[in-house]
Amino acid sequence: MLRHVAIALAALSIAAPAAAKEFKAVNKLTVGQITPAVFEVVSRPGKSGANNFWCGAADYARQRLGAAGNARIYVAQARGPSTLSPGRSGVRFTLDPAAAGIQPITPLTSLSVDHVGDNLSVNFGMQYCTVDINTD
Repeated sequence: MLRHVAIALAALSIAAPAAAKEFKAVNKLTVGQITPAVFEVVSRPGKSGANNFWCGAADYARQRLGAAGNARIYVAQARGPSTLSPGRSGVRFTLDPAAAGIQPITPLTSLSVDHVGDNLSVNFGMQYCTVDINTD
């Protein structure tokens, strides 16, 4: 019995770091840290528009990074091939444009994830989480 407990604990210690890297946003998009300053939101095939990426970024910033509602989320790398999920597209975001080496764009002229530096507040991004929450 003690041996089974030891094996189970060892398995959990190996699995825990992998599970900690992946986050499922409220809209079911996968989000993960790329560098200490940059995280990536990964698309769902055929279902990820700009609103979905902003929702995923806002939810991750709030839930995992502890960002305040008025904190700004910046596009650090426009939509392109995902690093976290090869074969899918992703958008990289940051809460710290200087650390990510980008220049913020002001103001956001349209809902997009195609321009490095575009930004929204966490609270504003969370407003997009009402779209597609109940779809698979």
